[in-house]
Formats: sequence, structure tokens, C-alpha cells
Amino acid sequence: MKSSLGTLALVHAVLWITVNVGWLEVGGEQLTGSQLNNALNLLPAISLIMLLISAYRRFQKSLWVASGLSSGLVSVVVFFSDFSKSPAVVSVLEAMTGIQDAVPSDAGISLVLGPAAWIASGFSLSALGASVYFAIRKPIQSVVQKQEQSADNRSLWDEQQ
Repeated sequence: MKSSLGTLALVHAVLWITVNVGWLEVGGEQLTGSQLNNALNLLPAISLIMLLISAYRRFQKSLWVASGLSSGLVSVVVFFSDFSKSPAVVSVLEAMTGIQDAVPSDAGISLVLGPAAWIASGFSLSALGASVYFAIRKPIQSVVQKQEQSADNRSLWDEQQ
């Protein structure tokens, strides 16, 4: 279970990193995913906190699935959000055009999400998939643990008598 927890933490941490790199270029300025939508920075953090809490082994599998769902929301935000109406984009467009509440067509540009947004969405879905997979799979016991469980302690009792 420790390797599963480490793998999940690594995938969620990489997701958090990809949310904080440049997603969109507006007028020569790179905007990160967390600037476009504040929830994008919170969702991976919440996921990692759930994973750390699950290390106490209370409701571990439920917390793993919940952390995966939290990370999966990043891809939902990427697919269904219109980032051209984001306050960060609007402020850059206002500075470029001098028009209040400017839209990309006012500046004569079109906004296209960069590859980092789609990479973050991919890591989001892989975090969701890994969380569900590790939660539903059966734990693997090592050979040493099986031998220790079946060992007879009669020799210990004989030595004490």
C-alpha cells in the first residue's frame, strides 16, 4: 500500500505542477491555469491533502477515490470553461486595447489553449484512473508475510517450559 500511496502522490503532484505552468498566451503574456481559474490550483492541493490523510489508514480507499475525483475535476474545468472571460484574460485585453471588458475579438486575436492545459487534463484523468484502480485492487501480500503468518510457534512454547 505504501507504493500505491507514493505513486498516487506523485501523479497528483505532477498535476499540480502542470496547473501552474503557462497555458494561454495573451498579448505576449503567459497565463497559468491557476491564473485562469483559481479552483485549478486548489483541486490538486485538496487531492494531496486527502492522500496524506489516507496514510493514517482510516477510510483509505474512500479517500483515494475522493482525491481522484477532486483531481478529475481539473479536466472538467479545462473542457468546459471559457477562459476568454477569465478576469486575468480580460485584464490583459483591457491593457492591450484600452476597452473596458474587452474580448479577444476587440484585440484581433484568438485564444487557443496551449499543450500544457491538455497535458494537465491528461494527468487529471490519469490521477482519477490510478486512484480508482488502487482503491479497487486487492492488496498484494509478500511471500515473507505469508510465511510469517503460517509459522507455528510451538518451539517458542517448548523453550519456555
